[in-house]
Amino acid sequence: MRTIALLLASLSWTVLAQQQGPEKSVRQQLPKGTAGLSWQVLNINNLWTWHRSDGEGNHSPGGEDGTSYPMFTARCIYEDNLVFGGIMYLGNWPENGGMKAGVQPIRVNGGTYLSNHGMVQGWVSGSGATANYTNSTNDPRARIYRIRRDYREMTSFEQIKDASISNEQLSAGSATTAPPASTYRADSSREPVGTSPITRTR
Repeated sequence: MRTIALLLASLSWTVLAQQQGPEKSVRQQLPKGTAGLSWQVLNINNLWTWHRSDGEGNHSPGGEDGTSYPMFTARCIYEDNLVFGGIMYLGNWPENGGMKAGVQPIRVNGGTYLSNHGMVQGWVSGSGATANYTNSTNDPRARIYRIRRDYREMTSFEQIKDASISNEQLSAGSATTAPPASTYRADSSREPVGTSPITRTR
């Protein structure tokens, strides 16, 4: 029996055609209460998607719809996120004598729409009653790492395109300067242990 039984793994996709939120043609201001948080974009093949360091999914720093497909043409997802859950055991793995928690043994977290999520940036240090997550919430390492194994192979146009996406420009060549290679190199060298690389695709 596995210690944590996965109960929920659902993505809540909200398509623009069904969205009845605020007017999207007007660029929104950065949300309140986001000091210390950071955004990062994933661009692969012909789409991009934005995510925030505290777990908010698919909404850009400028308040725009989070996913664009095809790139630089239209936004196809307003907001999404991941809901996950499991059974909480105390003391040890269940096969080694661990007991199911007496209070709320089934626990769910994640997010659904807009900022409706229960996550914070950072990691848990320690274990049991002494476990603490607040020590790392303001740590500069608590962010989303952008890993590009192929950054040394990028053409000048690819670098400008990347910068245009990161700066939420209207076209692939809108940015005037490309991100320095040191940015990619720094994230690659500081990548947390256990993460999976994304290989080059065209």
